[in-house]
Amino acid sequence: MPVGPYGGAVTPQVTVLNAGSSSGKSGIARCLQAVLPDPWLALGVDTTRTEALVCARVIAAHVQ
Repeated sequence: MPVGPYGGAVTPQVTVLNAGSSSGKSGIARCLQAVLPDPWLALGVDTTRTEALVCARVIAAHVQ
């Protein structure tokens, strides 16, 4: 089990936004990132592996 920045166990959470093209999924994801207290990583199906790894490293650096 992953360990959180404060030493406790972390329960991974996933939110899936499933809808048609141009239905506002990215906008909803940005709004959720703005209002949720913890950092969330938004990945689209067209996000490359390299972009995803860079984003994950940036978030990890902010959490530590």
